[in-house]
Amino acid sequence: KAERDILSRELSAKLQNLLSTEDGVWGGFIPLESEPSIFPMPASKITWAFPKIENQTMKFAVSDEFEKGPHGITQPLVRDESAYKTRDQIKGFVIPALGFSDDGYRIGWGAGYYDRYLKGFKGSTIGVCFDFQILPTAAWVEEFDFPVNQVVTPNAMFKCKESSWK
Repeated sequence: KAERDILSRELSAKLQNLLSTEDGVWGGFIPLESEPSIFPMPASKITWAFPKIENQTMKFAVSDEFEKGPHGITQPLVRDESAYKTRDQIKGFVIPALGFSDDGYRIGWGAGYYDRYLKGFKGSTIGVCFDFQILPTAAWVEEFDFPVNQVVTPNAMFKCKESSWK
């Protein structure tokens, strides 16, 4: 856990620098135990919306209160429907994963929430993970998988092919 915290701080600093000129609403995430813990980001001009699963559908909501959702995953507590942001209201997403291929394809948890939610999204997508979670070009990529625009780790930052999330 101590090493995860150190690496998470390094990744968070790199990401904060990358996003320093950004503003508006961005999609973030509440980390699982295996994912980098990068929030809150101090001095950010970004308003963060976090994923919430309802009826097998992922939505994003702005909140500073959280609750346990399906599968014990922490998600925003929504007290007012105006907290929800549509995909078109969100400028970009910071996306976690079990790993990313070196060309930006994500290995998720298998439920396809991000693939479905981001279909057709034209904004920025930034994958975040630890260095050991970067894998060679993926043989497991399927037709519904799309790469992120770039990947950030504690020790690297690289652009991937342009993502269209068609």
